[in-house]
Amino acid sequence: MNRFILCSMFLIFLSSCSSIVEFYRGPLDHLSAVRYTECPMYPSDSQYSLQSLEKHGFLMGGIMTFDRLMRCGRDEVKLSPSIIVDGKVKSYDPVEANDFWWYEKR
Repeated sequence: MNRFILCSMFLIFLSSCSSIVEFYRGPLDHLSAVRYTECPMYPSDSQYSLQSLEKHGFLMGGIMTFDRLMRCGRDEVKLSPSIIVDGKVKSYDPVEANDFWWYEKR
């Protein structure tokens, strides 16, 4: 296969990944709203997922997404700094706070 075909296949694959996240944000997101009223973290899990996929690609972004879903609403709420978003207190947990190991120390 030539590079063009591989790149095209990869872009199609990435767009399908973002479609999965969008599906989660839409019809499936109401399930978490029933449990917790809304996500206690900022950015929300779906926003975090899109940011990590965009920044680190499918594999590492996917791993970071699963890690975030495992941490959401648990001890992370006590460990992360608090931030006020739309008048509500949320735990601040951006992608940048979780990919420090990705970059070389200077």
